Parts: sequence; structure tokens; C-alpha cells
Amino acid sequence: MIVVRPHSRVRSGGKSAVEFWTEVTRVMPLWHEVGLGKVRAAELREKYVHGHAVTLEALGRAGNALLRERREDWKSVLAGLGMLNWSRASLRWEGRAVVNGRIAKNAASVILTANLIKVHLGLELFIEDRRHESVLVSEEAQVDEDNMQGDGAATAA
Repeated sequence: MIVVRPHSRVRSGGKSAVEFWTEVTRVMPLWHEVGLGKVRAAELREKYVHGHAVTLEALGRAGNALLRERREDWKSVLAGLGMLNWSRASLRWEGRAVVNGRIAKNAASVILTANLIKVHLGLELFIEDRRHESVLVSEEAQVDEDNMQGDGAATAA
């Protein structure tokens, strides 16, 4: 069992995990409002993907890459999170954090969600990340092909 003292800091590569998550909260206005009690966490999760475990883990993965690749200016790069459309209704999350309208939480969804965040922040995707993207793209192509066949059948009828 690991015991963490309330004010202890977890360090990774010279950067504090507390510092990272504090900065994430600063650039994500709705998170700040939840912290102040102005918005309920349940409301946040209902409308946005960034209040769910899949996105929290994905932010951790993206943050790890950010701190490794951009040690000097990571805070300014992280500010880009505030420009991302976190709405559950946004199609950019489909097949990543959202599958068939529901939040997904599995290894692939975490990686694919992290990939979207990394690309948005201008970070490189690792080989494993790109493999997951190619699977997503091939699945989307299969869905498009299935839809086109279905449309053709409906038109012919």
C-alpha cells in the first residue's frame, strides 16, 4: 500500500504532478467552476467528455508526453486545452471517448482520446499511438462502406 501525505508532491522528470494538474484546472474554466462549487461535477459529465475517467487518464498520457517533449514551455502549450471542444456531442470524440453516444473506458479509448489531445497540442504520436489511429481509421472506413451499401439498397428499393 502506498501512503501519500496530503501536501507531498509526486515528481516525474523534475515536474510536479500537482503542478501539472493545477495548471490543467487553470486552463479548463469549467473544472475551476466545479472546484468553486458553481457547477456540479455531474452536470459537467453530462455535457462534456473532460469530466470522465477516460479523459482524465488520456490527459495524464498527453501530459506525460508534453512534459517530456516541451519541458521549457509546457504551460503555454497546455493552454491549448482551453480551445478544444470538449462537448460530448462533438463528432471528434466518436470512436475515442464516445462510442455510439456513450462514454467508453477501455485501453484503446484512452489512447485514442490522448492522441486527439496530443495532436491538438502539437505533440508527436508514438508508434503505438499511430497503430491505434490506423485501426480507428480502418473501422471508420468499414462503417462508411457499410453505410454506403445500406444507402444503395434503400435507394434501389
